[in-house]
Amino acid sequence: MEKSWKFPAQGFIKVNVHAFTLDVALPNGNDSGIGIVLRDRKGTIIKMYYGTIRNLTMRANELWALLVGLKGAFIEQENMVELETDNGEAVKEWEDWKLSLI
Repeated sequence: MEKSWKFPAQGFIKVNVHAFTLDVALPNGNDSGIGIVLRDRKGTIIKMYYGTIRNLTMRANELWALLVGLKGAFIEQENMVELETDNGEAVKEWEDWKLSLI
């Protein structure tokens, strides 16, 4: 399967998130990290966030990254958001949560 970034739909921004685990913990004890990029319709970066966190589980870390990305979109006053992650478990949990709101 070929992976490639796709532009968001008209009127949306795209929030790409990724969580990762470090081979060696940092001096502060953090052993994983997150990275988030918000892009507009043209692919221009609006905002980027990154940092280290304590490893819970990869799914929990990815969900944390999703939360940071959504908060960033809120701060930028963007309410039409496409979320993108490569963690299938986090995507399923996010989709299940959205369905529970209906």
